[in-house]
Amino acid sequence: MKALLLCIVLLVIVTNVSAQKITIATNPIAAGFSPERLNKLDASLNEWAKKEWMNGGV
Repeated sequence: MKALLLCIVLLVIVTNVSAQKITIATNPIAAGFSPERLNKLDASLNEWAKKEWMNGGV
């Protein structure tokens, strides 16, 4: 019974991993984002990290 359950779980995990698409890196404009707003967000996150309001931003 445990072996059957293990096989089913592994099958589900493998099919989910293989079903994910590989994304291609692109520029912000092509993805629909404003570079100016992204720069503003980046500056705000860096400021918060410097003031130790948060541990960091990705």
